[in-house]
Amino acid sequence: MTMTLKQMREATDDQLIQWQDEVATGRAAGHDYYLGELRARQSARAIDAADNLAHRAYWLTVASTALVVVAVVALFLR
Repeated sequence: MTMTLKQMREATDDQLIQWQDEVATGRAAGHDYYLGELRARQSARAIDAADNLAHRAYWLTVASTALVVVAVVALFLR
């Protein structure tokens, strides 16, 4: 059983796992066919999460810097 790339992209993770299990129980060549798609999806999710974290860290740094500037100005204006 081989799926087209379009079918694989539209499939859920559970469907890919089921298809992988079916291929793994047989002696079909290319047994990591569906695992590659699952790995690609996991990598994409991890990259998105890391990117989101980086953006939040950036804005936290900007906010902290602004507060430090306000605190330093307040100290010198006393």
